[in-house]
Amino acid sequence: MLRRQREVTSPTGYEVVDGSAKFNDTAFSAQIKNKDLTLDLHIISLHDSTFRLVIDEPKGAKRKRFRPLDALAERDPKQQKIKKSKSDGKVSKMITDDGHRVVVTHSPLRIDFYSKDILVTSINSAGLLMVEPFKKKVLLTDREKGYWEETFGDHKDTKPYGSSSVAVDITLVGMRFAFGLPEHAESYALRDTK
Repeated sequence: MLRRQREVTSPTGYEVVDGSAKFNDTAFSAQIKNKDLTLDLHIISLHDSTFRLVIDEPKGAKRKRFRPLDALAERDPKQQKIKKSKSDGKVSKMITDDGHRVVVTHSPLRIDFYSKDILVTSINSAGLLMVEPFKKKVLLTDREKGYWEETFGDHKDTKPYGSSSVAVDITLVGMRFAFGLPEHAESYALRDTK
């Protein structure tokens, strides 16, 4: 998975599908696509001045993606109403009652999160979003080594639906350091992945 994702160095071409951008009282949704894949995008405004971003395969996909809901502080947090929203076919914007906003640039896809008027996070600003869709197993090619199974020491991990990795570039504007709780044994100070 990591080797394939690291090979992606140029934009993957995702954009919002024309006419698919919609708002409801608390969220923005649209379909996004590149030359290979169409996905659903949802941005939900939450009561604690945060947003939840979900990118997923559309209904009818071969298999549902795993969602680690137990890792979230609240599975279904209270949503915050959107004060104002608009979409002109090139850019979609929404502003919450407390003044936070999201700007979705349709082509190429870019999602910017603002705290009041300060840009704090940019998603896919380098255009590196990559999603490996579930597939039926076919003949193995050199390009797909590790796609159907991987070995870690003595353990063999079989993947009957193929690799399903997801990668995206995230810019934390103005931040020198990022801290997190890594899934595997690692330092709390997250390293640069370049």
